[in-house]
Amino acid sequence: MWFSRGKNGTADAKDKFIAAVDAEVQEIHADKKREARFMKEQIERRHELRKSREAGILDMAKALEKRGIATSEIVATIADMQSISQAEAQKYYDRLVVTG
Repeated sequence: MWFSRGKNGTADAKDKFIAAVDAEVQEIHADKKREARFMKEQIERRHELRKSREAGILDMAKALEKRGIATSEIVATIADMQSISQAEAQKYYDRLVVTG
């Protein structure tokens, strides 16, 4: 956890918000069906965020390609803008070429 815990392993009660969040987390862990549903929702959110990010990268690559920018420049721009490696940026660009 990102906050301090007392001797008995509970959240520091000095902050009521942290204590409330900790209590909710403990309740979720105690109810296995609720915990499974929570984990499934988290996975779905991450999947949607990933899809959204990839769509944005592909849109950027398409726009740069339409401007006549060289492939190497597009890949470098994707890598810089997304803070990813050149190899990962190249994979996004390769997907653009295959799907476009």
